[in-house]
Amino acid sequence: MQSSEHLLEMREITKAYAGFRVLDRLSLNLRRNEIMSIVGQNGAGKSTLMKILCGAIPFDSGEILLNNRPIRPKDPHHAEELGISMVYQEGGLIPDLRVYEYLFLGNEDRFGRSLQRKKMKEDAKGILDYLHIAADPDTYLRDLSAATAKMMEVARSFSTIEIAEKSGSQKTTPIIILDEPTAALSLEEKQSLFKRLEEMRSRATFLFISHVTSEVLRVSDRVCVLRDGKKVGSFDLHDTHLTEEALHQLIVGKVRGEDYYSTKLSKFQEAVNKEAVLRVNNLSKERLYQGVTFDVHKGEILGLYGTLGSGKTEIGKTIAGILKQDEGYIEKDGKRLELSSLSERAESGIGYLSGSHEEQLFPLWSISRNISLPSLDRMLSTFFRVIGFLDPSKEDELAKVMVKKLDVKPPDIGKPSGELSGGNKQKIVLARWLAKNTDVLILVNPTAGVDVGTREELYELFREMAGEGRCLVLISDDLDEVIGLSDRILAIEYGRISKSFGEEDIRKLREKEGAVAL
Repeated sequence: MQSSEHLLEMREITKAYAGFRVLDRLSLNLRRNEIMSIVGQNGAGKSTLMKILCGAIPFDSGEILLNNRPIRPKDPHHAEELGISMVYQEGGLIPDLRVYEYLFLGNEDRFGRSLQRKKMKEDAKGILDYLHIAADPDTYLRDLSAATAKMMEVARSFSTIEIAEKSGSQKTTPIIILDEPTAALSLEEKQSLFKRLEEMRSRATFLFISHVTSEVLRVSDRVCVLRDGKKVGSFDLHDTHLTEEALHQLIVGKVRGEDYYSTKLSKFQEAVNKEAVLRVNNLSKERLYQGVTFDVHKGEILGLYGTLGSGKTEIGKTIAGILKQDEGYIEKDGKRLELSSLSERAESGIGYLSGSHEEQLFPLWSISRNISLPSLDRMLSTFFRVIGFLDPSKEDELAKVMVKKLDVKPPDIGKPSGELSGGNKQKIVLARWLAKNTDVLILVNPTAGVDVGTREELYELFREMAGEGRCLVLISDDLDEVIGLSDRILAIEYGRISKSFGEEDIRKLREKEGAVAL
């Protein structure tokens, strides 16, 4: 049981934009040396509350107490001086820095004006070893994998604890805010992170922000639920048994539907045609995957599952045209696909949706232009078709239909897509492929960083697409997601298909609630 002493108190915090209250007199407290999760749908106020705490934005009214003393962080640097740091979901790496330079940025070890690089590298190696992060302190951040890069951000926050303790300047228990820290991590890396959090809890206090309810219940001492800028409740998990279903209901305000994952094995089975729309034959790429062969049928959701580095993601990217195989071939509707690029595959009816918005959206472009991008040939003005003059009215008409169909919020098609929440960004990319009448869609971690309510909406859309006869290839690090949505599952190990799970196998896996490693 953790200490009941309040390290931090946020009282009656209010924040409004253009008269709309994002936070409405919200209060919460944080105990010393605990892990407290803040959960809620996109727009619930989580990010705003955390940005206020780390000094990124000001609050309108209320007060914040740290060790019973009022504070008002002016900026992130001031917040760090107070002992509050944040690991952002979107990432805060500086690609041209080396690992050791990044870990001690702003806290460099100097002798006079000279950097003590050798000592900094040794200290960095100690931190990386402690956190089980396999990276050379001399490596540039731009050369790290996405998962290692996220761990590096966590490591930098941990390094502030080391520095404060060694200097003797630490006056308070550090508060580290982790915003969706597991989104780009493998199962093994997640387990390592959770273990490190447990070990570091005696030296720090953590605010954990995640949309993955199973992770929240696993790692937390307490859970605070936000909805529409207000606190719905706070639950001490040492005293209260809170199930995933109960937490889901608290977050979205309704019971999780029976169709949260898929009922396609019964309800949608009539729509599944055994016609092979996509055929992958003996696909190989050096050091990534070898001899991969499978078919995807009309109306089928095929799951590919494996650990990070298994090759599953690269197989999906090859089908989508992002990578080019060394051997083998891909057929679509019985015709071999010779050209290999995302746009050329799109013309063949193959689309690609990943959980990385940065890869797929132009944030300064409007919702309308982002949706119409693969369908620009249909947006040409009849009069100016020869010179390729776009007709804005056709773009807007298409965007309005898609925004309504997918319930994008806000439904302002002129709004820059970069201003949308993560879930609505995913809907925009999905709308793009629906507008293109894509009949094969490659889904790579499609719900990463998406709140539970929007995730439920996306699952429903995926099932509808399969029910309409489209093929979906689901590649996800979320085992429950793969088991819950797929009609068939192929387990990928070391770049090869190791096992195949059919309808009856999946039914048994679902009954065990995904507690079986593929």
